[in-house]
Amino acid sequence: MKNLILTLAILFMLSCSSDENGTTVDPGSNSAGTMLAKIDNFTWSASSVKAFKQSNFITLEGSQNLPESSEIASIKITIIIKNVTQPTLLGIGEDGGGFIYNASSTVEYNYRNNSQTDFIGQYVENFSLIEITDLNDTFIKGTFEFRASDKGSEPELIDIEDGRFQITF
Repeated sequence: MKNLILTLAILFMLSCSSDENGTTVDPGSNSAGTMLAKIDNFTWSASSVKAFKQSNFITLEGSQNLPESSEIASIKITIIIKNVTQPTLLGIGEDGGGFIYNASSTVEYNYRNNSQTDFIGQYVENFSLIEITDLNDTFIKGTFEFRASDKGSEPELIDIEDGRFQITF
């Protein structure tokens, strides 16, 4: 147990960087750009975005706060890409059943009553895809779409379509 806590503490410290004043900076906090999609025909546009690299992983994250009149306070989309160094097309899915994917995704609904529902991206042939069209040391751009499930006993499915992003690291 001690080793697990020590390992987690080290990973946390390594995941943060410092600015020129020595202040700890969360990964992706200096990112700028856009991330847009349709979630079950609702037009979603991130009001804040992050993109950061850690080891062989690239994380893209966008969050939108919704109006007070909505029961949902915010929606966040996170896409994690692994082992990619150049523009490419990848399937988005959850590892399992003998399949390993180089991209995974989640959609997080945060409700005003402080509850949360997480939807996990599922691979659907010729649908759950991310295409990275531009990638360098400071910038990533591309498109995405996927189906996600809340993993409940009677799973709710949502479709994320027409997604696009262009974000600086």
